[in-house]
Amino acid sequence: MYLLGEQPAYADQLINRLQGIPAQFLEGLTPSAPLIEIKGSDNLTEELPEQHLFLIESGLLHALVDERPLFYMQEGDILGLRQGIELPVCRYRSDESIRLIPYSRSAVLQHIHADRHRQELFTQYLIGQTALLSDALARLKQPELHPT
Repeated sequence: MYLLGEQPAYADQLINRLQGIPAQFLEGLTPSAPLIEIKGSDNLTEELPEQHLFLIESGLLHALVDERPLFYMQEGDILGLRQGIELPVCRYRSDESIRLIPYSRSAVLQHIHADRHRQELFTQYLIGQTALLSDALARLKQPELHPT
């Protein structure tokens, strides 16, 4: 996941590290279906099967939250973690061809749960994504000054 706009110096290192984590926690798990290739889409979520997570093999996805561009995802990122969260609305679109490796959501979670190392990797992935979003929010939010 890459955030739009200016990023701190550490962000590139963190992003590169995060993009390698999903392949590690998915290692040993068989995809639930053949690779999916979509030539481009204005709303990718509508075109993908539910109850799946997708490892992005190639391509670039733009994520819009409440129709505002916030971040993009590319090779190595995992798509589909937001299922079941209706608000705020997040729409994924792609102007180019994107290739996705599908995994059953429940099988992924069971696979992660079965191994302490995979649990740690998944936790690191989620914490890293949260850190990137928190940093972006801190940069957008102007400090409130209260007179004393």
